[in-house]
Amino acid sequence: MVQSYGYLMSAIMALLATCLLGCGPSTKTSALALQTPISMTNAVFPDGTSESIVQDTNGVSVCFKDHEVIVYFAIDSSISLSFDRHTRAVTNCILEKPTVGSVPGEYVFDFNGDGIPDTRRIKTDTENEVFYKGDWHRFRSLGNHKIISVSQDGKDVDLFFDGNKWREVGSPQGP
Repeated sequence: MVQSYGYLMSAIMALLATCLLGCGPSTKTSALALQTPISMTNAVFPDGTSESIVQDTNGVSVCFKDHEVIVYFAIDSSISLSFDRHTRAVTNCILEKPTVGSVPGEYVFDFNGDGIPDTRRIKTDTENEVFYKGDWHRFRSLGNHKIISVSQDGKDVDLFFDGNKWREVGSPQGP
């Protein structure tokens, strides 16, 4: 499961790089440029933040902010990468996958930008799931803490997210 998200992330990053490289100044005109015109616009918001938007005629849009890049592709599909303004390291990622046939779409969240999904929500469901030991698990909250219980092999396992990954409560790194 993790590998399929890794391949998707790689493909999206390749698309983004292609768009960025293809949108730079050029001394020659290519046939591709004539067949796929793009538009670019900038926006400045009242709070002082700005955004640049590159849009292709096929519906793909790339929005650039000072700490975030969002790629919109197809209907109900996007990926949002937030990054540290100083180091430019990815800090988190949200992937929106569309409904395809009878398979419902989903939102996949990577809280720390390490490329491994942390939670997801199926679009037809109201509950989130956690990605733990290579599988998705439903959870229930335990009080006000970031501790959850997943059912594994018929027993509940109390987990918390330490900022890097889900850990079992009572583990050496746990609360």
